[in-house]
Amino acid sequence: MAETNHPDTLILMDEARIERTIRRIAFQILEYYPEADDLVFLGIDSRGYAVSKSLAEIVSKAASVNIECHPIYPSRPEIPSKNHVEGKNVILIDDVIFSGKTVIKSLKKIFEAGEPEAIQLAVLVDRGHRQFPVYPEFTGTRYPTKLREHVSVQFDETNQAFRVILDRNN
Repeated sequence: MAETNHPDTLILMDEARIERTIRRIAFQILEYYPEADDLVFLGIDSRGYAVSKSLAEIVSKAASVNIECHPIYPSRPEIPSKNHVEGKNVILIDDVIFSGKTVIKSLKKIFEAGEPEAIQLAVLVDRGHRQFPVYPEFTGTRYPTKLREHVSVQFDETNQAFRVILDRNN
């Protein structure tokens, strides 16, 4: 872990490690769903959606299928299309999981839209401190934090994750 310019901020993952981690998650998903039949990726908010697009690209190429990838916004009123979830194997994707509250809200939205065959959760970083019984099936890295610390994924102008940072002073 390299220090940044600020002593209370640490870089947990650089761009190369993020790319390796996303590739590993993609192949874990393929092990779970080898045919990738009826697989749909739903990315939570903009950061989860950016991670989901990277995962979908790798899984699509490896399985020679076109993985649908859509955003889901748990704090907005719209719900996903019934065609995106009904009878599908949904991979719900977020960049960082903390309490689990956002995942619970997203699950509610999914079930408002329709009934999927199955839902699995994939996250780039699990920082612990769950308040709800929500645990990812596919996890890039676990980095237990203190409650006052904050983990964030930073993206470049093309929406590619380029580093994960820990802010100890949040």
